Amino acid sequence: MQLEKKLKVKTVSALPRYYLAASYQRLHQLDQSLRWYKEALALYREQNNAEGQALALYGIGGIQQSRLDYAQAIKSYEKVIAVLHAQPQSSVAANALNSLAEIAIIQDQ
Repeated sequence: MQLEKKLKVKTVSALPRYYLAASYQRLHQLDQSLRWYKEALALYREQNNAEGQALALYGIGGIQQSRLDYAQAIKSYEKVIAVLHAQPQSSVAANALNSLAEIAIIQDQ
């Protein structure tokens, strides 16, 4: 991908993309963040890395929630839970459930 070409690295890794996404999210550069989360998600899917997929989906859901796009955020958080169905003790799944509860509270107000 482009990142590896710029860095002249031969292996494709999702982790740097995830970190870029999280950094952009902290800087409130949500379009850039979303782009990197989606790239990380695609690579995590190729690698069959459930925890990585969940992290990327959780990040995407966070962006959608901050944009008040609750319907899409709910879908993303539900995907986190679905991806981690075999790992119910995951903190990412717990965070996704918490975010779903936050949205439910906001929508009830």
